Amino acid sequence: MGKSNGLPKGILGRIGLSTYRKNSDVVYALIENLNPKDSTKKLNTKDMMNTARDNYYDQLKGGELYKSIDGGKSWQKTNSEKQNLSSKAAYSFNLIYCNPSNENNLWVLSAGMHISFDGGKSFTGFEGDSTNFLGTMFGDHRTLWLDPLDGNHMRFGSDGGLYETFDGGKSTRHLYHIPIEELYTVSFDYLTPYNVYIGLQDHDVWRGPSNGWSGEIGPEDWTVVGSGDGMYCQTDKETGRWIYSTGQFGQHLLLDAWKGKTSFIMPVAPKGNPRYRYTWATPLQLSPHNSSIIYTGAQMMLRSINQGKSWEEISPDLTTNDSIKQNGRGHIKYCTITSHVESPIKPGVIWVGTDDGKVHYTLNHGSQWIECTKALTATGCPEDFWVTRVFASNSDLGTAYITKSGYTKDDFRPFVFKTTDYGKTWKNISSNLPLQPVNVIWEDKDNKNLLFVGTDGGLFVSIDGGSEWVQFNQIPSVPVKDITVHSRENDLIVATYGRGLYITNIASLKQFNSELFTSDSYLFDIKSKPLMNFSRAAWIGNRKLMGDSHLFTPNEPNAFEIWYYINKNQPQKGKQKVKPITPKIEIWNPKDSLLTSFDIKEPGIGKIMWNFWKQSVGKYTIKLIVNGKVFTKSAEIVDPLEWPVGNYDMQMKTIP
Repeated sequence: MGKSNGLPKGILGRIGLSTYRKNSDVVYALIENLNPKDSTKKLNTKDMMNTARDNYYDQLKGGELYKSIDGGKSWQKTNSEKQNLSSKAAYSFNLIYCNPSNENNLWVLSAGMHISFDGGKSFTGFEGDSTNFLGTMFGDHRTLWLDPLDGNHMRFGSDGGLYETFDGGKSTRHLYHIPIEELYTVSFDYLTPYNVYIGLQDHDVWRGPSNGWSGEIGPEDWTVVGSGDGMYCQTDKETGRWIYSTGQFGQHLLLDAWKGKTSFIMPVAPKGNPRYRYTWATPLQLSPHNSSIIYTGAQMMLRSINQGKSWEEISPDLTTNDSIKQNGRGHIKYCTITSHVESPIKPGVIWVGTDDGKVHYTLNHGSQWIECTKALTATGCPEDFWVTRVFASNSDLGTAYITKSGYTKDDFRPFVFKTTDYGKTWKNISSNLPLQPVNVIWEDKDNKNLLFVGTDGGLFVSIDGGSEWVQFNQIPSVPVKDITVHSRENDLIVATYGRGLYITNIASLKQFNSELFTSDSYLFDIKSKPLMNFSRAAWIGNRKLMGDSHLFTPNEPNAFEIWYYINKNQPQKGKQKVKPITPKIEIWNPKDSLLTSFDIKEPGIGKIMWNFWKQSVGKYTIKLIVNGKVFTKSAEIVDPLEWPVGNYDMQMKTIP
């Protein structure tokens, strides 16, 4: 690309193009010029990146805007060198839009929106600008739609969601009710009802209840408990008071939920040592054996035994430590730990995976580390692919799972591996998973053959230890980034990147096995529930009369979920043909009186919801009757939840 037509030459990055709708000869080109501002000076490449941006690019010419009025035959640069239009991650932004009603009104996507009203000579969004266009809209603008019939009507997509303006950006409305949240991780506490904690892309860490006081969960029920790009979050299981979270590239925060006090606890390398390298989504775990012990990963494993007041290295560098790749341009760190986990069975047994494919474990709190990367490779696992998750078995100390992703290499094959001998040998259990990168795996604590896998295309489940996978169709086919199961409630909790959070109870699924489908019939265990899981205060006032543009998620039903299985091939009594008796479910109260019954029309797996709204606390008997056989389970209605007005989970606390 030469200078004869007015465009720059040399090293160029992403180019955004836009034409004026009423005159296609008018074309704008937004070019990321990667040539040095001063060609006589050597570019500095050391320690240029921080948690916000890669300052290496400040040495380059950056975003330049060129305009053509002859359909691209000749071009003229329009913007000032002082206004770099590609100042943040141009590979992610660097798009330009020309207003269909005004060829001089231009919109450039970046961390903040840059707007020009003079054909690109000057732009808003730089130092000294006081116009405050889109001032109430969240930044990192990703996409834009301009109404072809009204140049003042626009819709914006940013890291904050979807926004709309009818006055050219002077004011905006937030269409927050559309469920498009991008989650990195999810965790929970043991309060009643329990809370979930979600790390949101560029939107902090949030806490929200699994059931709301009003009978539903709305925006007012959610609270910010961490900052930055929300990544991992963990709470102490004893009280739920101490909330630990990470943000991008190693930010660590401790929040005292009772006092609202925050402490920054990011580990920093001792003076004179190489800086710690953290991956974007920095992993964090509280020890399942001691909630005061925290683990996190940089290029080595780090541990704190005093809530982050001090840290110690418990491993050497566990990556390839490739100095050429460590600080990739474009705000990327490499040669970092991406996943780690301490065994829930025994303290000090820790598994670690890295972005450059390394896998290690220790059996003695980090005193000695054993690498098993070569053993994985021998099984057919690519050596240098990104380790997305390591998972220590809930049932066997020598068993662990590894998932890897070739996404960054355009290799979308699934990679899920299992070891039962401390990493000496591995088995590929990817089986029939589709060609989608795998992000996470979870093994159930009560049924070791029940596995869940999250891929870039959805959630998959196996009831035979990974021999066969079935897609969980109740969740959209979107990237699943994290999976956990609440150990007290048996709730499966799934974090998706693009469709928010999903929760479902899997108490019945835990009982699935291959023998189940050879039996005549089966009645699954039934989860006990409170008589009422919301407050009677929800019935007073007019809180619901706010229109239809708000997003509310109903509480789980105040009902018994009665799952059953009936084999379509029921045994016959001899050779005599007997008219089949319609199977049914009966519900008996604590006084052993029949309350109601339900006929079952079809064989197979089914569910009946019985709303116990008008019943009383006590133990109930559920009966499945099939061809004279009676299968019985007990289910209990417990006391209603208490919902004091205000900060209900904090009022009873004694704060030391």
